[in-house]
Amino acid sequence: MKRSLILLTVFALLFAGCTAPTPDTEQSASSGSLLPNDVTIVLSEADLDADPPTLSVTWYNPLEQTIYPTDRNFDIVRKGDNGPESCFDGTHPYADAQFTLNSYTVAPHSSLTVTYDIAPYVLPLEEELTFYGSYSVEDRRTAGMRSFHFIVKEDGRVEQVATDGKPYPFGYQVQSPLLTPSVDEHFYLTLDRQEREDGYTVLDITWHNESGLEAWFGEPYDIEYYDGTHWESVLTDEDAVWIMPAYSLAAGGTFQKTYTPDRYGLFDLSKAGRYRFSSSCHYKTEDHRVIPLTLSVEFTVD
Repeated sequence: MKRSLILLTVFALLFAGCTAPTPDTEQSASSGSLLPNDVTIVLSEADLDADPPTLSVTWYNPLEQTIYPTDRNFDIVRKGDNGPESCFDGTHPYADAQFTLNSYTVAPHSSLTVTYDIAPYVLPLEEELTFYGSYSVEDRRTAGMRSFHFIVKEDGRVEQVATDGKPYPFGYQVQSPLLTPSVDEHFYLTLDRQEREDGYTVLDITWHNESGLEAWFGEPYDIEYYDGTHWESVLTDEDAVWIMPAYSLAAGGTFQKTYTPDRYGLFDLSKAGRYRFSSSCHYKTEDHRVIPLTLSVEFTVD
C-alpha cells in the first residue's frame, strides 16, 4: 500500500555547480542580484493514501523580491511514446470542478511549503515523472516555472530524482487544464492611489488584462494583514453580503475601481504594517473553459 513519506534527502540539482538555495542565500557576486530562475522547488512530502492524495512541495526563494506560487497552476508529466504526456485524467470527477486558486507568498530569502491536490492525476509506477509548478514575481508581470523529477515505487514510496530548470514541454495534445501560466501571467492588479478621506481608506486599483481573452470580475474581495509569518484576513463580518455585479475586463484592456475597505467597518485596518488586497476574476479559454484566477496587490498602513 502507498503510504505517506517525508523525504529527508538533500537532492542534487542539475544547475551547474549549484546547491539547493536556503532562506539565507546570498546575492550573486557577479550580477549583484539573483535572477528568477534561481527559485527552486523540492518534494517535501507525498501522501498518496490521503483523500485527496497530495504532494507537498517546498518553494525556496533566494530573490530580493517576493514570489507567489499557486496551488492550481501545476502539472505532472510522464515520458510518453510520442513525447511528454500529462498524467491528468480528464475523466476524473474532479476534472470539471471549479478549482479554488490559492496564491501563496514566499518572502525574499525564505521558503514555504505548498500542498497540491493531485486527485485528477494517474501516476504510473516505476516511471520518471516531472512535476511543474508556476509562480509569479512581486510585480505580478514576471512569471516562471520550476520542476523536479520523481518516481512512485511499487511499494508506494515516492522518491525525488533531481531538480532542474528545464522548460515546460508545451505543445503535446494532452495538457492539464489546471496549468495555464502563459495566460495567467497576463492578468494583474496595480494600486494607483491610496488615501485617507473622511476617516477611511480609499484604494484605487486597476485590473489589467494583457491577454487576448475575455475576462470579468465581481464585487467581492478580501483584505489580509501580514503578521510577520502569515497572511490573515481582517474581515470583521463573516456574514457580510456582497452585491453581485459583473465587470467586463476586455482583452488587452484595463478597468479601474475604487475600494473603501474600512468605510463601514467591513475590514479592520487599525494595525500599521503590510496588507494585501485580493479578488478573483474569470477568463474564458479558446476551447470555452472558464478559468478562475485570484489576483492581489499589497499596500501599507502607517
